[in-house]
Amino acid sequence: MTPMKVVWINATRLCGSKFSTLTRFIVSFH
Repeated sequence: MTPMKVVWINATRLCGSKFSTLTRFIVSFH
C-alpha cells in the first residue's frame, strides 16, 4: 500500500462525503 494510494482513497472519500452532503442540500432545498 503506497502512501499515494492512501491519499487518493482519503481524497475520494472526502469528495464523496462532500458531494453527498451537497446533493442532500440541493434535494432539501427543492
